[in-house]
Amino acid sequence: MKIAFLGVGNMAQPIISGIIENNVFSGENVILFDVDTVKLGSFAGSVGATTTDSAEAAVWASDIVVLAVKPQIMEGLLKELSSALTLRKPAIISIAAGKTTEFINSCLDYDAPVARIFPNLNAKVSEAISAYCGNKFADAEFLATVEAIALSFGKAIQLDEQYFPVFGVLAGCAPAYTFLYIKGLTDAAVQAGLPYDLAYRTAIQVALGSAKLLDSVTETPEEMINRVCSPGGTTIEGIKTLKNNEFEEIIKKAFDASVNRDKSL
Repeated sequence: MKIAFLGVGNMAQPIISGIIENNVFSGENVILFDVDTVKLGSFAGSVGATTTDSAEAAVWASDIVVLAVKPQIMEGLLKELSSALTLRKPAIISIAAGKTTEFINSCLDYDAPVARIFPNLNAKVSEAISAYCGNKFADAEFLATVEAIALSFGKAIQLDEQYFPVFGVLAGCAPAYTFLYIKGLTDAAVQAGLPYDLAYRTAIQVALGSAKLLDSVTETPEEMINRVCSPGGTTIEGIKTLKNNEFEEIIKKAFDASVNRDKSL
């Protein structure tokens, strides 16, 4: 079985690396196409994948086509490839936000097995949490392959597609929110007197260790906050300030803004 990736951008690259490194597909069975031929050649060489000089050639050579392109250009690309897709009839996997399996099927002239995987940038360190789903033409064997792909770069859950917009923000956008939080901690520590590198590395480790700790206990986040906060201590003063300045409400507003943007794609 051969799989083609149309697009080898920031999100596709760790997925491709994951499936090859974890033997989901061998390098010679992974076919890549991207309009940036320099990036394409360099990346393909680094992972041992095969390249083609056109998206159409990639379709003809594959059993599964992964749409790793921006959602705004997906419809045009599928229409451009309509003839090859209809004759070859590959299964389709999309990693794009906003475009449903129903929408993708509506752009095709055959009853394609279509699946979506919603990964996040943490796939780069094999720590993504990805949701996947399939349409009514996606059988158990195809979905097992989709799951194996998702598991090759982190954790995976099968999820009803109706939840994808919210899950996509939680898993896909929240890493950037977390990066901003770490930057804010770093900047505050530097302003208070710590050297930048020490502040930055400490902020990263605090976020990493806190997440691991929370994952290892049965207590809720609120209960863990109370464990850290001593009455009259330094932590509780910071927590009071965060709450007084509507820290949680700000996060919710950012989350809602991302959800609304997903709906407009």
